[in-house]
Amino acid sequence: MVFINKELKCVFIHNPKCGGSYISNILMNCYHFNEITSIHSKYDMFFDDPKQIKMDENTDKHTIRKFGKYRYFLSHQDMEQCILKNYFKFTFVRNPYTKIYSAYQYLKRRLNESTMRNKIRNSYENYDYFKDFNTFVKNYKNINNISYFHAFIPQYEQLIDFSGNINIQYIGKTETLDRDFVEILTIIGITQMSEHANFMYYGNKINESLNSEENIITSYTEETFQFVNSFFSKDFDVFGYTKFNSLDDFKSNCWLNKEIPKNEPPCFTNIYNNLLLSKVNNGLVYSLLIKQDLLIDSLLEALTNYSNSNIVRNELNNIKTTVLNLRGEKNMLAYNPITNVLDEIFEINKSNLYLKKHKCPKCSLETYNAIANNAHIIFCN
Repeated sequence: MVFINKELKCVFIHNPKCGGSYISNILMNCYHFNEITSIHSKYDMFFDDPKQIKMDENTDKHTIRKFGKYRYFLSHQDMEQCILKNYFKFTFVRNPYTKIYSAYQYLKRRLNESTMRNKIRNSYENYDYFKDFNTFVKNYKNINNISYFHAFIPQYEQLIDFSGNINIQYIGKTETLDRDFVEILTIIGITQMSEHANFMYYGNKINESLNSEENIITSYTEETFQFVNSFFSKDFDVFGYTKFNSLDDFKSNCWLNKEIPKNEPPCFTNIYNNLLLSKVNNGLVYSLLIKQDLLIDSLLEALTNYSNSNIVRNELNNIKTTVLNLRGEKNMLAYNPITNVLDEIFEINKSNLYLKKHKCPKCSLETYNAIANNAHIIFCN
């Protein structure tokens, strides 16, 4: 899918199994992006063999077998050509080893959820192909169109245009999704992110397969490992992921690609969570102070009633003054206004090193991060 905001002149290209459901949900609910959903009028151009077209399945962008997402919409009858060519475009990519495994898990889960265990989004599929990850990979030529689209169209094929170029201004990584997403929002000029922060804080993630990779090491065999290395070889090169030389190296070091880059700006979600925690703590302090005040007032009243002696009364007044002064100091400490953390994050992102533009030496296309720049240069004619 693609999601467009004409006011911001921005397009999000949803690369499958790269956190796109999560991103698009935030874009539509918080930032007024709209999705193009209609069927391509020349749907058959996305297949090498007309026999691959299954009219009993959903004939849409989820069931194409070649050219990929970007070219699907670049040639779509409802897409204004100037939008994809001139708007700021961003997308996300993912480590090829984890992406295909995530696709397998997602598709198998959809089959299990089907009443007949033979459909994925109303498209018939052979459940035997999903016996295990290795069987799924072996049958990549036989699986239905929707399974092929999610798992086997290389990521660079999803993103190149009909000239074979990648002209996308920002390519984020699923491994650092929230950080990169906030950076993108900063670039396109969105400064009010509180609604977005609430969305992330309360866990509105649509596709939980983002975090379901715990069995990946045991699922990979020598055959599947060599297949991914060969079939997605260009994805490793274009998007800067480590391609391991042996299965043993992969199983020992496959989490290296999850490392957080050095000098990264503050994690938006962590800071926002801390902000909410501060508000909760302030609420607790406020409640305790009220209880303390009531207790002190009761004590002072009891002491006042205990004696009407001027000496005792003066002493009690001194104690009361001291208590009230302490109470005022505590109030100042407890209710010192919290600075707008969200605005501070925006300013930090606005000035950090990640937002320095890159310019292609061949065609002068400006990109906003190294991955997008390197991917473009590789294909730039």
